[in-house]
Amino acid sequence: MSDRATRDAYGTALVTLGKENRDVVVLDADLSKSTKTYDFSRAYPERFFNMGIAEQNLMAVAAGLARENKIPFASTFARFIEVRDALKLNDSFATSLACDCISPVKPLASLKQNSI
Repeated sequence: MSDRATRDAYGTALVTLGKENRDVVVLDADLSKSTKTYDFSRAYPERFFNMGIAEQNLMAVAAGLARENKIPFASTFARFIEVRDALKLNDSFATSLACDCISPVKPLASLKQNSI
């Protein structure tokens, strides 16, 4: 077992993924040094978006980028993601798919699984 922090591994993995695939983009909510997305921002500044302290916008922009065939990694602390942010993500996907059949439980589950 490694003593390496999960967020350090996350930052390293993002840089590696960015090197392998130009569609990988990273969004952050003004926490890049803490979430370790800072390394990606230095390596690929044109594919890094600091959304500021605006998690709801972070999710909406990530959904839009995914709709345009990018591979977004939206990074913030789970504590700052609220249900309304997940619902915004749900609304963005439902709108882009032109249906209202997506359950808000799915985005919430994925946020829980992928949170730092």
